[in-house]
Amino acid sequence: MADLRARVRPGAKGRQALIGRAWLLAVVLGVLVVLAPRLASAAERRYAIVIGANEGKLGEQTLRFAERDAERVSEVLLAYAEVGEEDLVLLRGVDAARVGQVLEQVGRRIQADVARGEAPVLLVYYSGHADADALHLGRSELALDQFELVIRAIPASLRILVIDACRSGELTRVKGVVPSESFEFRAEGELDSEGLAILTSSAAGEDAQESDRLEGGIFTHHFMTGLRGAADSSNDGAVTLSEAYAYGYVQTIESTSTARFVQHPTYAFTTRGRQEFVLTRLSPQSARLVLAEPGTWMVFGKREGSDLVAELGTHAATTLQLGASTYLVRLRRDELVWEASVALDRGQTLELDADAMTRVHQGQTVRKGYARGVAGSLTIGGELGAYVVGPQGLVGFAPLGFKLDLAPLTLHVRVRYGYLRRGRAPGPGDDPGATGLALRQHQVGADLALFKLFDLRRFAPGIGLRVGGDQIWQTFETSGVAPIRSQFVGRFGPVIRLEYSPIAALVVALDLGTDIYVMRSADADGQIILPVVPYVGLELGFYLF
Repeated sequence: MADLRARVRPGAKGRQALIGRAWLLAVVLGVLVVLAPRLASAAERRYAIVIGANEGKLGEQTLRFAERDAERVSEVLLAYAEVGEEDLVLLRGVDAARVGQVLEQVGRRIQADVARGEAPVLLVYYSGHADADALHLGRSELALDQFELVIRAIPASLRILVIDACRSGELTRVKGVVPSESFEFRAEGELDSEGLAILTSSAAGEDAQESDRLEGGIFTHHFMTGLRGAADSSNDGAVTLSEAYAYGYVQTIESTSTARFVQHPTYAFTTRGRQEFVLTRLSPQSARLVLAEPGTWMVFGKREGSDLVAELGTHAATTLQLGASTYLVRLRRDELVWEASVALDRGQTLELDADAMTRVHQGQTVRKGYARGVAGSLTIGGELGAYVVGPQGLVGFAPLGFKLDLAPLTLHVRVRYGYLRRGRAPGPGDDPGATGLALRQHQVGADLALFKLFDLRRFAPGIGLRVGGDQIWQTFETSGVAPIRSQFVGRFGPVIRLEYSPIAALVVALDLGTDIYVMRSADADGQIILPVVPYVGLELGFYLF
């Protein structure tokens, strides 16, 4: 044995060669480990047919967002679902014949892949009108049973059919699926991926709902948000078929729980033996936004209110995949709202919580519809105007008020006090024949203003109308006799308002307005006159609730 070991013991050069081969083998194995998932998925080519149809049969209301939903689904599939551009067909506003042609063409491509030993996957998405029997593509119809038979005939290893349409649950009813009333969804074990998977936005007999706020179908919005990573309940960086459905189910029911009726997504799976299918994975090339605390989150793209990327409720840290861009992110928790503008680069991961965001003051949360009810604030400030009785000139007022912000309008109730002293009465050191006159004037009033404010982040310009009245008292100091005079005057007029919120609980407001007074003249005839008096005011508001 000693002899044998001596013969095989390498010299210095031999040891270097062995070490070099070992390093090479380690590198090759490492590369294979990294590439193995990609090589495996290469044989699992993914095809997608995405259909959107705003127009239905004659007499059906034109949908606003079905075709837009189809575009968004296409973007998500291309970005995160490993679907190549050459393997995705987007159809908008086409008829049933065109859908049939595309199904036939894609079916032939899949058949050729199968002949080469590949295992392609087909995903078909439809958004539009439907009834219990057919999809409505403009003036044409595609029977549901025929549609399902055509898809079943395509020899893909897995066919996934997602339908966001009214009464689409008819497709799953035939499989014996009954929608649950619960907000919670539990899959019984894993949903294996070979065969046919059908996901629908509504149960049999239910309408599928669009949302103006979401600018799309409710189920589609949540399903896509789930594919971006929100549905990854296992936190393994992959969104499976059952995770995507479970997320869309819960979020759709929560979103429609306050609507005229609750919408119940349904599913049916005909499967045969393989691990659960992964729809999307977190990509190292995408930008990732980690929503780090519970609440309702909204992510806007180019313009707030016109490019909503995602709206979701979270109970734990949730990761979303997004394109490299700048986003407005809003967090709502109870009656409090935070906002932040974030710029994401490709491959960047950004964690966001309330501490890294700016609180929105209560008035804006109510006016914008982020929270229900009213917001109330105590206001104090100063106002510079002119007296309309007695000597001309500017005078200051000290207003104290209370402001109520409602969803459509803002109410502002104030009391104010103004004081003026003019002239000089004769004093002890004056000549005996000297004359003089000193006026002291007090003005106490109240008013009510109605504003329409337009919220632009920290600023809120607006217009309004203010109506009120004042009691004016004048006393005179003179060498003669001068009685006290008093008069009640009414006033009304337009006002332009600009609010600025440096912090959540504080608002600074600038008012530029004109008061039209209704009063009697000081002349003997006492005619009604309408003097016009401009004013400027500066105010601080402190939110109490």
